[in-house]
Amino acid sequence: MNSNTFSTLYIENSPKILATLIRLVGTANTALAEDLTQDTFQRAMTHWQASGLPSKPEAWLMLTAKRAAIDYLRQSNTRQRITEYSLAPNLQSEWSRVYAVEQVFSEEAIEDDQLRLLFWVSSTDLPDNIRLPLVLKSLGGMSVEAIARALLVNPETIKKRLSRSKTLLSTAAYEIPANNALHAAISKVHQCLYLMFNEGLSAHHPNHQNRRDICLSAMRFLQLTLTSSTYFGASYHCDLPKEDVAKRKTPSLFNADTYALLALMHLHLARLPARFDENGLAIELNLQDRHLWDIREVKHGAFCLGRALNMNRDKASEYLLEALISFEHSRASSFEKTDWSVIEQHYALLSEINPSPLVRLNHVISVGHTKKYTQAFTLLEAIDNKKNTHITQRILATKAYLYMLTGKVILANKFAALAKKEGLADRDYACLIRQINAAQPA
Repeated sequence: MNSNTFSTLYIENSPKILATLIRLVGTANTALAEDLTQDTFQRAMTHWQASGLPSKPEAWLMLTAKRAAIDYLRQSNTRQRITEYSLAPNLQSEWSRVYAVEQVFSEEAIEDDQLRLLFWVSSTDLPDNIRLPLVLKSLGGMSVEAIARALLVNPETIKKRLSRSKTLLSTAAYEIPANNALHAAISKVHQCLYLMFNEGLSAHHPNHQNRRDICLSAMRFLQLTLTSSTYFGASYHCDLPKEDVAKRKTPSLFNADTYALLALMHLHLARLPARFDENGLAIELNLQDRHLWDIREVKHGAFCLGRALNMNRDKASEYLLEALISFEHSRASSFEKTDWSVIEQHYALLSEINPSPLVRLNHVISVGHTKKYTQAFTLLEAIDNKKNTHITQRILATKAYLYMLTGKVILANKFAALAKKEGLADRDYACLIRQINAAQPA
């Protein structure tokens, strides 16, 4: 059996199994659900190495997980431990145990549980450094070691962050929020998946496939909110008569921002093959080989962007403006033919909605590319570093970039060196210097 095949099956199916097992044993027993998930794949590895890959490996995995859950629930000490949190009201009899597991492992319930898992990991306001490891593990199927490598943190630190996030989420409802709270919850889901997707785009990962897998996992969960045909499926309405279920309105789990975010993801994914060199160093947009861009992903992004615009023509959002900016880059046949005036307008609106230093710095760069250099430097000077060294690094790096655009390479190198002195990461400094060296002096 090919190791890449097994890895793909794990990444795509472990979140499904985990989501279902958490609903069965409760959020306070997430570690138990993770152990049962790992046991399922260990059994698969052993069996498939001896007998070969089955014709329907996904079904094999689900059946094995279901049997493992039933076996575990037969233990009296286990039943006592999870009864308080379990979906089943009574786990004392063999019939009730089997029935409960059969119900949660039904095809419709599995899809619903993935949505529950998504809203659950997005629910509580956690710091990004605490939430991201849990998201990568639960939604991305990544191991502790893989997460540690991705985030440039030692495995023990990742374990502590995972433990803390699970503790903070242990009392959070494992449900999709009610109608009146759904809009805010969907917004948190978007933030969570964008955080995950951006980690996939980072330069921390040793190879292209690792980055792509994380991006695709985030996109799969976002698409799930679009394609889910029911709100909580039949299991949500199990206590209602059929005629009441038919009359009940089913709220959407998506909005215009969902399509805008998906468009943004497709457009970024299109450029991923050209985004890094053989050493994993990021290649800036103006130096990328556009022949490597995936045209199919650009078309998917354009389609989703059209949907987002049709759903929300009156009000621009952050995701929509970011997607419009990315689309302008994607539609240009070369960097020199980019319509920077349109991009500058989008960034001006975006900086009004989100006046964060990073957005304002990107606005400065877009103004510089329209050759309004005086305005660009004026806008740059107005950005307060808030005594934050990271912002100071970026301000100095942006000043270096502006001097590069004006052809003043010596000054560009000077401010690049100052940015590095302030702590600019080696990989970011290397990218900046590569751009400066590629520029033609005036």
